[in-house]
Amino acid sequence: RDAAVRLVNDEDAFRREVDALLRLNHAHVAPLLALSMTPGRPRAVVIPFYAGGRLRDALFRDERTNAPWPARGRARALADACCGLAHVHARGLAHGDVSSRAVYVDARGRAKLADFRSARDVADAAAATWIFSRDGR
Repeated sequence: RDAAVRLVNDEDAFRREVDALLRLNHAHVAPLLALSMTPGRPRAVVIPFYAGGRLRDALFRDERTNAPWPARGRARALADACCGLAHVHARGLAHGDVSSRAVYVDARGRAKLADFRSARDVADAAAATWIFSRDGR
């Protein structure tokens, strides 16, 4: 299995990410495969490698054809990311840095939420999800 290794120099960010990933198990959240805490070296988090890259890069191109990604595929990936985020909130966490840089796309075009360095516990999981109507109320 191909994996991606990300070095995390900040000890608090490393702890937040590992704590969050250990609490999460969802089809649209990147799982923690391994971690490294070797003394004298940067800490490392290992997640699966996602062939589609980051969502921000994939939104406007199809990895296989290099053509614009169809609207249906973009909508499905965004819905996947929202499902992953709903799981995060249901587990009493706030991601803290949701953006298209924190979402990866697999070879099938399915999205996986990642990068939990800014994750925080929330006292009330319901408060972590804000729903706004079209007019902002």
